[in-house]
Amino acid sequence: MDIKESSQMTADEEYSHWWMRTRFYFLNKIVTPFLREKKALRILEIGSGTGQNLRYFLSEHCLKNQIQEIVGVDTALQNKVQKYFWNSSVQCTGYQSLEDVSFSEKFDLIVLMDVVEHLDEPVALLKKWKAYLKTDGIVYITVPAMKILWSEHDVYLGHKRRYDLKLLQSTLAEAGFQTLDSRYFFFHIMPVVYVMRRLLSRFFMQKEVASDLQKTNYFVNLLLLGLGKLESFFGGNRIVGTSVFGVFRG
Repeated sequence: MDIKESSQMTADEEYSHWWMRTRFYFLNKIVTPFLREKKALRILEIGSGTGQNLRYFLSEHCLKNQIQEIVGVDTALQNKVQKYFWNSSVQCTGYQSLEDVSFSEKFDLIVLMDVVEHLDEPVALLKKWKAYLKTDGIVYITVPAMKILWSEHDVYLGHKRRYDLKLLQSTLAEAGFQTLDSRYFFFHIMPVVYVMRRLLSRFFMQKEVASDLQKTNYFVNLLLLGLGKLESFFGGNRIVGTSVFGVFRG
């Protein structure tokens, strides 16, 4: 969830929101098989936002007992670190910039969730970040999908582009990564998002407040949670969705 959108909710409301929880389901489902046999995991998340993914790794992720160190990097972590990094058995650190980080070892997993779409030159930065990854490590990336969904919402959030499977894979290949898995997700909300972004936006979306991610009614949130969990069980799809995930090896 972008910082501009998270400001509309409390930290706990954001953590329990159906959109965030669905991303957690996929983070657990997709990443775990590639790292299950590893011990003393070292994880780096670039673009941690308010720290909710870090919170999830430490409290709920299947690999939480295998984590030795987790590092989050984001300007928004300045006042969030102590609240979320409570697990005393894990070395947890938050930084506002990668320039502030002194790495003694490389990482098994680098997480880039809704980061790459903000970059003017993604290949150059991906090559730079690859230096932080172990030779057998992986990168997990999510980006907004489908050019047909481009709207004022993307402009509001500072997106440079929306991706499809081919574009995400070719971008990572150019940066020197091998695709291990890549699919669409959030298929179940695609029709609603299309109608809101393309057909009704001129009537219901003000340009100065173009976020369409709001607090959700309890029962609607519960329904969408269930659909997101079901979709994650099948691991997404290769046809359509509002987001794309990818797992890549350097």
